[in-house]
Amino acid sequence: MKHSPLVLLTWLFLLGAAPPTVTLTPDPPRLGVPLSITFTLEDAETTLAGLPDLGSLALLLPPQRVGHELRLLLMPMRGGEVTLPSLPLVRGSATQSATPLLTFEVIDDLPTDAALAPIRQRTTPAATQSWPVFLYTGIGALLLASGAIWLRWRRKLQQSPTPEGDALLATWQQQLAPHLATSSQARELYTEIERRRFAPPATDAAATLEQLRAAIAACLGEAP
Repeated sequence: MKHSPLVLLTWLFLLGAAPPTVTLTPDPPRLGVPLSITFTLEDAETTLAGLPDLGSLALLLPPQRVGHELRLLLMPMRGGEVTLPSLPLVRGSATQSATPLLTFEVIDDLPTDAALAPIRQRTTPAATQSWPVFLYTGIGALLLASGAIWLRWRRKLQQSPTPEGDALLATWQQQLAPHLATSSQARELYTEIERRRFAPPATDAAATLEQLRAAIAACLGEAP
């Protein structure tokens, strides 16, 4: 059986073509660690024709072509045996090839839930669900105390002097009334007595009365 020279040359080219070399980083691959796969191609004109289904390998970045290298950045999604299917390659519009089928073991050395349990217990913050109860209790106690103080102060404002004290203050006002038109001191004392009649009782009421008594005596003695 005879073959044409073109067929013989094609067979020689295919038999002499070396498959792309492959580099894995890290090697061996590990679960949860980005995996870089680099194919070293024969020439810079060979390009990736497309991407098949990568299975349990997630593509992190678009494939990159740098010189004679085709680079993939993947993330293994499960441990154990993982297969990267052949990737179709094209050179110009006539020659097509593919990368070799890759099967490798992904090391799963991530801590299990049982191993992480003690760490989670140490790092879990203390429960803070009970602090609003203390906050609301404190606010309620503060409001009650403020209300009691306000009511006590209001009752003091509404209190008037004792009948004896009020009668004495009224008598002094009557004594000062004839001198209001001519004596500024009489007017000041009259106003002060009026204020004290309706003000909360002073703690030093006796001393205050004695001071008023002396001031009124001096005023009436000086008044014409």
